[in-house]
Amino acid sequence: MKIVVSGGVRIEIDGGYVGLNVKEVLIWGVIYAFLLPPLTTPYVRLVIWIFRELLQKINNYFSVLKINKDR
Repeated sequence: MKIVVSGGVRIEIDGGYVGLNVKEVLIWGVIYAFLLPPLTTPYVRLVIWIFRELLQKINNYFSVLKINKDR
């Protein structure tokens, strides 16, 4: 607990920023860096594949419209 005195008024402050445990962050960061990519890579590839298919369908749709417009 921290007591701040300002203008004769005492204010008690609980909590606040304590700091960052660098050792724990580095340990867990390295663990997650090696564990998560093998688990998340298939999902990312699936999302990219779906997005690519969607773009190809949109491109084909507009190319068909362009061909019909020229006739």
